[in-house]
Amino acid sequence: MDMAKIVVRSEGISDADPRRFENAWRALYAHYVWLCQIKHTAALSVIHDTTASSLREGYVVMAIPNVHSDDLPIKALVAIKALMRIHEATQAFAKALGFGHPLPDDYGFANRFKKAKEEAREAIFPCLGSKPAVSIRHSKFVKKYPPIT
Repeated sequence: MDMAKIVVRSEGISDADPRRFENAWRALYAHYVWLCQIKHTAALSVIHDTTASSLREGYVVMAIPNVHSDDLPIKALVAIKALMRIHEATQAFAKALGFGHPLPDDYGFANRFKKAKEEAREAIFPCLGSKPAVSIRHSKFVKKYPPIT
């Protein structure tokens, strides 16, 4: 949680606005909790993974790509979250090197990044109404640190 607070402060969100600060670090940390829910085995993820690897009779556990359409929302969210973090890391790196805003655009980064964001939005849009296979809605984190309204 401390790392999320450090990142939020580095983005210019101050403790002086407690509600904004608390919601910002909680949202960032919730991304981490959600990724942990995918990575670490829990009852719901075992059930989901078992159905994803089921055969006509029984199931198999092997390293093969997951091609199930039910998992497209998860894949799209992971891609978008990775894209967001890559962009933030790039900006922080450039800032640490002394570059101001806007950043130099020697390799068309701004347009390439804009296109990636548009394609990510298009990929997730059809998934927005679907029920996610992985959720942190009932996690200890969400119960202990709900959004502040």
